[in-house]
Amino acid sequence: MTIEPKRSEARKENIIAARCDSRMTTQEILKELEHTTGHLPEKALRAAVEQREEITPALLEALDAAEHSITFVEENESYMLHIYSMFLLAQFQEPRAYPLMVKFFQLGQGAINATEGIVANDGDRLLACVFDGDPHPIKQVIENEDLEFSLRSHGMNALVCLVVWGRLSRESVIEYFRSLYNARFPRPGNREVWGYLVAATLNLGARELLEEVREAFRQQLIPEDMIDLAKSEKILLDEPERPMEHLRDAKPPVTDAVEEIRRWTTTGAPGVDDEEIQQQMAAQKIEKEIEKELDGPTKPTPYQATQKVGRNEPCPCGSGKKYKKCCGAKV
Repeated sequence: MTIEPKRSEARKENIIAARCDSRMTTQEILKELEHTTGHLPEKALRAAVEQREEITPALLEALDAAEHSITFVEENESYMLHIYSMFLLAQFQEPRAYPLMVKFFQLGQGAINATEGIVANDGDRLLACVFDGDPHPIKQVIENEDLEFSLRSHGMNALVCLVVWGRLSRESVIEYFRSLYNARFPRPGNREVWGYLVAATLNLGARELLEEVREAFRQQLIPEDMIDLAKSEKILLDEPERPMEHLRDAKPPVTDAVEEIRRWTTTGAPGVDDEEIQQQMAAQKIEKEIEKELDGPTKPTPYQATQKVGRNEPCPCGSGKKYKKCCGAKV
């Protein structure tokens, strides 16, 4: 059966017209992304990617507004536009977002609270994705003594990511880290920050900084439970290339904002949907009940008072999320 050319063209025009009619406007996209409804707004996110040129100015404005209205963002837990904007701008590798994201980082705990821990978990990749070629703003984050150590560590890790991705020279970052060891970081300073500096050095495979690492351990600047000197020496002397090879897979650039957000919004591994997670949790619960029956009655343990954590305070587990959104949700 053949279709006449005129009928074929007419059908094509009808399909194109239908697609144009269903195309979301910028305002419709922003409205869908502004507040959470309990479901991933995949259609709006995909539309934003398709309309990158039109939507980017609005995403930049949303990120800037969040930085200037951080109290409002923290208190309005359903507000999500700034979070979606970060991931989309990271996928776009939008350099105009770089100074805005740095300013957001400089908000410290406010930035962590306002993003439900995203900045504390994926901040290094987000920052590196929008890098505009000037590492100085990242260095300001790293050297800001008033910031939480998790944010400062993400500044260091962002530099390592940029080396892994081929956007910064390894030599320039090694020399900068050397300046942190020798002069820029106060002694004793923040021991967690010192620990993360050693970790970033290992991730870079910077054998050139081995003596600086040893000196930091000699001066007891590194937390004992974080990493030890023997392991550090082994990595730098025996397998310096291995950490960077691992990071190529573990810390890739953001290429699909929708999947990144899907991973963040689920409590399981990437690609595992909510139903599968619930099934796994149910199976684990049954296994624990069986083990409890097999083990028999246990002796009661003495009561130990625990520190009371406010629902809006950072979760003591270190996730960066609010207590009520993390461990408090399980109570």
